[in-house]
Parts: sequence; C-alpha cells; structure tokens
Amino acid sequence: MKIHSKNGINNINEESLNALRNFRQNQINTNIKLHKLFLGLLLIINIGLLGFIFFYKSKISEIKKLSNLHTSDINSKDTLLVKQHNELGHKMVNIAAFASTGILRFSLIFENSEEFHTVKKLIYDYRIELGDNMPKFEDLNMPFLYQGIVDSDDASSFMDYISYIEGIIILIQTEEGKKFGIYHKEMILPDENKEFRSESSNVIIFSLDTKKIYKFNGKKNSISFTEDKFLSVGKDELVINNEYFTNGGYIEFPLKSFDFSLVNSNVLTERNGKFNIRNIEVYFLYEVGEEYL
Repeated sequence: MKIHSKNGINNINEESLNALRNFRQNQINTNIKLHKLFLGLLLIINIGLLGFIFFYKSKISEIKKLSNLHTSDINSKDTLLVKQHNELGHKMVNIAAFASTGILRFSLIFENSEEFHTVKKLIYDYRIELGDNMPKFEDLNMPFLYQGIVDSDDASSFMDYISYIEGIIILIQTEEGKKFGIYHKEMILPDENKEFRSESSNVIIFSLDTKKIYKFNGKKNSISFTEDKFLSVGKDELVINNEYFTNGGYIEFPLKSFDFSLVNSNVLTERNGKFNIRNIEVYFLYEVGEEYL
C-alpha cells in the first residue's frame, strides 16, 4: 500500500525507508571501520618507522664509536711509528758519529738521521762547488769531536779538541731550539797561545731551518778561537762567549761578512743581541778509511 502525504506527494513505504536507513547506517559503520583500520595501519607503520629510526641511530652511533676508536688507534700507532722512526734515526746518527777515541757519542742536537744527512750534504755540495776532488758522498764520514754538555765550555780546553783537524763543523743550538752551524774547510793550526785566527774565505754558515748555506764574503777575519771568546765570526758579528752555558752568545744580524742578501729575517737565532745556548757539538768530514789522527 502506498503512503500519501497531506500535500498529495507520493512517498516510499515504511519498509523501504527502513531498509534505506539500514543501508546508509551500514555504509557509515563500514567507513568508520575502514578509517579505523587505516588509522591502525598508519599507527603500526609509524611505530615501525620510529623503531627503525631509533635502531638506525643506534647503529650509526655504534659505527661512529668504532670509527673513532679505530681512528684513535691508528693515530696512536702513527705516533708510535714516528717515535720509533725518530729513535731509529737518532741511533743512526750516533752510529755514524764516533768520537776520535772510538767511543760512541750521543748527539743531542741532531733529532734524526735526516738532519745529520742534511748537514753532511750541504757541506759536500759546497765542496763540489769549490771544485774540490771529492770522494763519493757515501764514502764520507762525519765523526764526533766535541760536545758541550760532556766536555768543557772553556775556550782554552776547546782548542785541544779541534787543533790540527781539517774541515770542522760547529753546530749550535739555542735555548729557543734554533739550530745553525759553521763550517771551516782548512786545518785549525793554533799559535803559541793556543789561539787561532782564520782569514780563509772557505767558511760558510748554514741553517737547519732553511737548509741553506751562507758564504763568507768578507776580506779577512772569517772565524777565530781565542782565550776570551769561545769563537767569533766575522768582525765579532757572531760571538760565542767563553763558558757559554753561563754567558751565552751575541749576534748582529744580518752578518756583514756573510751573504744573507736573500734573507728577510734572522734565520739563525730569531732575535738580535744576546742569546742563550743549549748545546754545541763539533764534527768534521773525512773519507772512510783515511787516517785522521
């Protein structure tokens, strides 16, 4: 039976209306369930992602710790290798630097064999430049003659170590750690007062920092050893005082008697004037197998 409204408009029956309402309610319930399911899946996915992020960060942190540990271990081993290299180099220096008595001397100025080789090569190349008939580089020895902290820093006794020796190499180390040296090619021939004044032009100053030599360009007074001065270079342009551990030395840089024309700063002692001395060592060059005593 059809239901009629008061206005005469036909309407669906009550049973169909209820069915339609039930259908719509079922659709709403189904949509709600689907939304809940979707939200549940999103929640599970987000929880999984958060777990993955925490796990990933944890693993990255572990990898970083392992990397830092290995890096620290590598740096420690590198430091050990450098130390062992320096110790080996120092031993090589000491093996090469025999005293005239045949007793090993332990150099405190040379830190490694590279510095020892540098000084030897600078002087060897200088001698070649002079036109000297030199043996092979490897056939040259550089024995120890004198060491300040073991021997005396008294000027008169120093002459006992260097007299009648040809080609002495004087290494000087300042308290600030600067290292430089002086090479005198000719033999040291003392006078009756155990003093020596050289007018030889075959004298050079060299620096272990620049690894360069600076030639004597004066007319005389290249180097002298006297009773009141351990050594003097040029016209007292560089002086090592007697008992130098107490009295130190003095420098007026640039030295007028040597060619420092291409140098802009004091490469020997850093500062002009008085300087303190940590140590002095003396060597000389001679050919292996040659008699020098």
